[in-house]
Amino acid sequence: MASSRTQGTTGHHQTDDFRPISGAGDFTADVFGSLHRAEQLRWARACLWALARTEGRRTPHGLARTLDLPPAAARGLHQFVNVSPWDWRPVRARLAERVAGHVRPYAWTVEELAVPKAGPHSVGVHTWPDPDTGRPVSGQRALGLFLVAPDEAFAVDWQLVLGGAWAWDRGLRHRARVPHAEGVRPDGPPLLDLAARAPARTGPAGLPWVLDLTRCAQAAGVLDGLARQGAAVLAEVPAELEVALEGMPGRAATVGAGALTERLLARRPYPAARFHPGTVRPPGAARAYRLLGRAAPDGRGPARQWLTDLPDRSLDRVVPLLRARTRSAAALTVLRERYGLLDFAGRSFPGWHHHMTLVSAAHARHRLAGDAEVGR
Repeated sequence: MASSRTQGTTGHHQTDDFRPISGAGDFTADVFGSLHRAEQLRWARACLWALARTEGRRTPHGLARTLDLPPAAARGLHQFVNVSPWDWRPVRARLAERVAGHVRPYAWTVEELAVPKAGPHSVGVHTWPDPDTGRPVSGQRALGLFLVAPDEAFAVDWQLVLGGAWAWDRGLRHRARVPHAEGVRPDGPPLLDLAARAPARTGPAGLPWVLDLTRCAQAAGVLDGLARQGAAVLAEVPAELEVALEGMPGRAATVGAGALTERLLARRPYPAARFHPGTVRPPGAARAYRLLGRAAPDGRGPARQWLTDLPDRSLDRVVPLLRARTRSAAALTVLRERYGLLDFAGRSFPGWHHHMTLVSAAHARHRLAGDAEVGR
């Protein structure tokens, strides 16, 4: 690998040589255009290049080695990620616009991320019950917002779940530089924060939200919150979610979505997937939904059920949308294994968001612009 170092007049190594090849389009300057200082943009360019190429953990020291910079340069990388006050929000909004301009996204999805952490000092570390086993799990929890295209999914926003003492302890929050209003939403789950801000609000209009709410204790609240924000959904829901059958007098007031799905799929001929003929409504919901039931592929496992308010969508158009979460789950794995999503070693709230933004942008730059964007 050719050396990336250039020697400045002061004798310190610089990252100025991370420039786009003529005609390739400067992804970094575009997406990070809200950064006001040239030095910040140089560090952003260096980070994006190194995140895609570093072997092992993507810490400042690891990135500095990949960039072939002296050990002291790790301090500059640390400062850029953990201390520098640049705003990640316009970067993410522009990243979503850049992604949407190069691919044809057809859905929003949300993936949950758990980051095991032993110590209590990193921002957001708390304990919660594992939804599958009920056992306590300690670490950071986050939600990632993905734009899904036919061949790829891209993370464009992140929400750190501030549970436990992080929701109320002013000392903890102050030391980690958590904004006053962050993580104290009174009217619903953290997923709604992703839907309420850019890039979801300023990204491609009209895309459905394809969600897995089967482990969400507030599934009805999520659906209602998205409805209030005007978002169309296709959401897998837990079997125990109670729904009311609309337009069917004499029926039970409510029924479990799973029980309704089992009855729906028991009709002959036995379909792989079927819409309930009427509409259903979770108690207190502002909107009615269609229920889609789908049999287990092997015919032995339990059926699965989705609620959707997509207008005028036939079965053969809705079922392919279910693959959106497969693509975003695969992208999340790539971000973890190849771009260092879990490697943030700092403790501050802005530092965490800076790291997640840089990792997301590094993945998008590599997939959209390829190696041609960065000259070495």
